[in-house]
Amino acid sequence: MTSVFAFAAPALRDAVAALARHRFALIALAVFLPMGGVFFNYEVNPDQVTLRVVGIANLAHLFGDAELFRDLVPEVVFNFYGAALLTPLILVERALSIEESRHIFISRHMLQHSFVLTAGLFAYFLALRLFKNDWLALFAMLAFLLHPRVYGASFSSSKDIPFAGMFMIALFLTHRAFRKDTLWAFALLGLGTGVLINLRIMGVVLLAGVLAMQVLRLLAASNGEARKRVLLNGGVFALSASLMSYILLPYIWPDPATRVAEWWTTLSQHPTNLTELFRGRVVSTQSQTVDYTLTWFSITTPPFALLLGTIGAIALFARWTRLRGQALSDKRFPVEAIIVGCFAAPLIAIALLSPIVYAGWRQTYFLWAPFSLLAAFGLRWLLEAAPTARLRTLTYGASAIGLGTTIAAIALLHPSPNFHFSFLVDRTTPEHLKSQFRTNTMAGAGIAMKRLLNLRPSSPARVAHTPIIGANSLTLPESARNRLIPEHKSIAEFSIERVSGNLDGNALIAVSAYNNTLWAVARQKPGENPYAAAYEEAVLGAPAARSEYDVYVNRADRSLVYVKEPCAGPGARAAPKPSSGIAS
Repeated sequence: MTSVFAFAAPALRDAVAALARHRFALIALAVFLPMGGVFFNYEVNPDQVTLRVVGIANLAHLFGDAELFRDLVPEVVFNFYGAALLTPLILVERALSIEESRHIFISRHMLQHSFVLTAGLFAYFLALRLFKNDWLALFAMLAFLLHPRVYGASFSSSKDIPFAGMFMIALFLTHRAFRKDTLWAFALLGLGTGVLINLRIMGVVLLAGVLAMQVLRLLAASNGEARKRVLLNGGVFALSASLMSYILLPYIWPDPATRVAEWWTTLSQHPTNLTELFRGRVVSTQSQTVDYTLTWFSITTPPFALLLGTIGAIALFARWTRLRGQALSDKRFPVEAIIVGCFAAPLIAIALLSPIVYAGWRQTYFLWAPFSLLAAFGLRWLLEAAPTARLRTLTYGASAIGLGTTIAAIALLHPSPNFHFSFLVDRTTPEHLKSQFRTNTMAGAGIAMKRLLNLRPSSPARVAHTPIIGANSLTLPESARNRLIPEHKSIAEFSIERVSGNLDGNALIAVSAYNNTLWAVARQKPGENPYAAAYEEAVLGAPAARSEYDVYVNRADRSLVYVKEPCAGPGARAAPKPSSGIAS
């Protein structure tokens, strides 16, 4: 025993020493875990319920039941959301015998958030290799994790935020591949890129960036041996990425040629036709303005990070300009160029090709992965440009204050940090923001529902059914869920609605952020809806635009009224079909 301990002791000491070097990053992640203890307060949106079913269908396909997609998956677009994350979530659920709906979705929230925290650790190690500075690496990790919208969605998003997290992991693998320049390193990068593409089709941005860099390196190669290595590495990368993408998408297995084309067509031009508010105007997903995504990114990103990221991009371009024709021989250039390209190329593509984008920049949250690294580049440039130690200390302090204010914003906006807007837009005028921009945050619906049940601790609440209320009820304890009785709006006692304009006297509970009332609980008599009655007098008859919401024009001043479905009036639509629940 003594000899075994003597043999293992040096290795143990080395491991402890290695961990001690990264103690601040590990401490920060340890702090995030109890912060994540509030995950049960984050919303369950209807998409999450559907995506769980997609995960079950993918798992069934792996065991030979290819027809389950046809039976379970409601829309063709869901066929192409692959198995990379959705199926492991189901495997964990089955392995732990989790059957109660509350525990199912809380465990999914916890696992999705843990994956994002893991991606934050990869951000730390990538920045450590880029900058050789522990504090810059810690800043990069915290900047990535602490974007309010990204943090808020890290619990509930089963597509967009895991994709952003995987993007950061893939960028780490990209740096490793170009540093080692071996077949195995590029094969591993290809596997990671295949997972990325499986999560969202925009993963092809990284695929194209790496292949483009290999082409440039091929042209700059000085001898045949170097050209052979570049060709082999690029080929292995493309092959492993394609193979992993295929393996993780069971739906395409029966007819790969036809369904790969269908996959590309369906997801590159998402079959969605909605309208939403943008800069006070009703815009269509079919004809978004050129600056749509960049505007959303700018007004919701913490200003200090926006400034640092811009400085970082400018500093990198300045350095490349100084290198002139020697850029390709610089070991840092390939990864730096890919980081910049992964942020800039999607924005350019959106501006030129007008793909279907909507819901703010939710579909492009992955842009935060490269941009948070650009913010670290900007901080490094400021530190290098500071002529004195005192100025460098002040620079570190200012960046810490920026991170601190972001943490404060996340805390103050709880449970709706994904409603965050920066001071680049007017947040002080009451009820102003929601007349200018889409204010979609489902967490407010969940908290309004819980407050209503707290008002009636022992009696049932008959609430007008909507998909959002049905999904959010899944995280309630069974005793509370039994007291929440979903009814058709014509006979419900209460209505939980997204609010546009001022509240009327029927409102019992309001959920607000930045002086904007997001959701309210209203008491209604059977057969009438107070919000509908109010808007029937205030708005012109038919909605000006149809979407998840109805957009009306105010009769008095022709301003927009952006409201939820019940404003069409009681009985105007058929009663909802009974929910199928989450039975597997």
